[in-house]
Amino acid sequence: MEHPLRIARSAAKRSVEDVALEAGVTKSTISRVETWMSDPSVSLIRTLCVMFPSLTPNDFIIVAERSEHT
Repeated sequence: MEHPLRIARSAAKRSVEDVALEAGVTKSTISRVETWMSDPSVSLIRTLCVMFPSLTPNDFIIVAERSEHT
């Protein structure tokens, strides 16, 4: 599942480096968020939602699919 941040960043034609610099974090932080390897802080989520108005805080939460038991 592609991360909504990566989708928004690509649509805006912005580099990982550019987003990281504006957000005040490292490139690796943005990369880890975009690959679901790291959960961003609430502060970073707020910053990214301002930078990309199409994003919401829920975009940073992955919900595991539930399996039904009979």
